[in-house]
Amino acid sequence: MKRFSLASILFLAAAFGLLSFLLWPSKMEIFSDEDLRVSRVPLPDGSNACSYLAEATRALVMSDDDAKKLGTLLTAGGWDQNAASKILTQNTEALAILRKALACSAAQVPEATSVTNDLPYLAEWKTLTSLLGSKAIALANEGQGKEALDLAMGIVRLGHQLEDADGGTLHWLVASSIKAVGLLRGREIVASTSLDASVLLSFSRQLGDYPVNGLGLTNALKRQYLEVTLSMDELRSGRATSSNAFQQASTSVGMNVVLKRDRSLKLFADGTRVALKAVPVPLASLSGDLISNAPPRAPWKLLLRGNAVGETLYDMWKPSLLNLISRKCEENVNVAATRTLLTLKSYKLAHGDLPDSLAPLVPEYLPALPVDDFSGKPLIYSKEKKIVYSVGRDLQDSGGIERDAKKNRLDSVAAISF
Repeated sequence: MKRFSLASILFLAAAFGLLSFLLWPSKMEIFSDEDLRVSRVPLPDGSNACSYLAEATRALVMSDDDAKKLGTLLTAGGWDQNAASKILTQNTEALAILRKALACSAAQVPEATSVTNDLPYLAEWKTLTSLLGSKAIALANEGQGKEALDLAMGIVRLGHQLEDADGGTLHWLVASSIKAVGLLRGREIVASTSLDASVLLSFSRQLGDYPVNGLGLTNALKRQYLEVTLSMDELRSGRATSSNAFQQASTSVGMNVVLKRDRSLKLFADGTRVALKAVPVPLASLSGDLISNAPPRAPWKLLLRGNAVGETLYDMWKPSLLNLISRKCEENVNVAATRTLLTLKSYKLAHGDLPDSLAPLVPEYLPALPVDDFSGKPLIYSKEKKIVYSVGRDLQDSGGIERDAKKNRLDSVAAISF
C-alpha cells in the first residue's frame, strides 16, 4: 500500500510538473513587429477606383445565364458574337462607370474591421473584368485595334492599382488575376491587329511601367501578418469558435496550454520578413526557410514544446508564402512576355521577318533583354517554334513544353501568332 501511495504521489507530482510547464508563461526573447505595421490614409471616393467598381457592380444588368455566358466568352473557342453584343449593350451604363475606374490613379478597398469580414466585392471585380475584357475583344473584332489595346492596357493598370489597394494577400492575388486578363487580351489583339509598328512599340514601352506592384505585395504581406495577429487573439480568447461567454472562457483556458501568442507571432513575423526579402528577386536566387521542405514535427514533441497549435498553424501557412512569390514571378513573366510579343510584331512589321534572337531588339526596341523572374536569366525565344517562354517554377528548361503527361506545369509559354 505504501508503495502504491508513493507511486501515486510521484505520478501526481510528475503530472503537476508537466501541467505547470505547459501553463506557465514561457520565457523568450522580446521581439518587435513594428517593421511589419502599415498605415492607411483614406482615399476620397472621387479618386478611388474601388468606389467606381462598387458603383459599376450596382449598375450591372446580368442574369444567371448571362453570367455563365460571360464566363465562357474569353475562353479558348468560347467567343459568341451575339451573346457578347447582348451583354455589352445591356451593360452600357456599367461600362461607362468602369471607364471612370480606369481613369483613377489609385484604389483603396473598404477597411476590414475583423478577420471574419466577408469580401463579396472580390468576385464582383472578376465579373467586371470579364466585361471589360469582352469589350476589348469586341472592339478588336470591329477593327478598332488601338481602342482595343487601350482598353486592355487599362485593365492592366487597374489590376496594378488594385494590387496596392490596402488589402491583404487575397486581394493582391485577385488583383494580379485582373492584370493577367488585360495581358492576355493584349496578346490576342496583337496577334490580329493591323496597327503600325510605332503604335505597337508605344504600347510595349507602356507595359514597362507595370511589372509586379512590389510595394503593393509588400504591404499585402504586412497586412496578412496583421490578420494573423487578430486571428491569434480571437483563437486564444475563444471568440473564434463561440459567442457564448462561458464557452469562450473555457476555450481560452484550454488554448493557453497549446497556443502561446508571442512565440507564435514571432514565427509568423520571421516568416513574413523572409517573404518580404523575396519580393524583388527571382525565384532561383531564393534559399533557406522559404523554400525548405522540413518534415512536420511529431505531435508529442509539439505538445511538450507548449505551442502545438501555434506551430501547427505556422507549418500550414508557410507554403502559401512560396506560392505567393511564385505567383509574383509568373506575373512578371507575363508582363515581360507580352511586352516582348508587342516588340517582336513591331520588329517584324519594320523588317519583314522575326529576328533570329532577341538581341537585335536591344536597344532600339527594348532597353534590355526581357528577364525571366523565375530563373533570373533572359526569357527564352525560339523563332522556329514561334514561342517566348519562361522555365517556370521548377526552374528547368523543358523546351517550351507547358505540361507533362501528368498535366504538371512545366514552362510558361507565350505563342507568337503572327
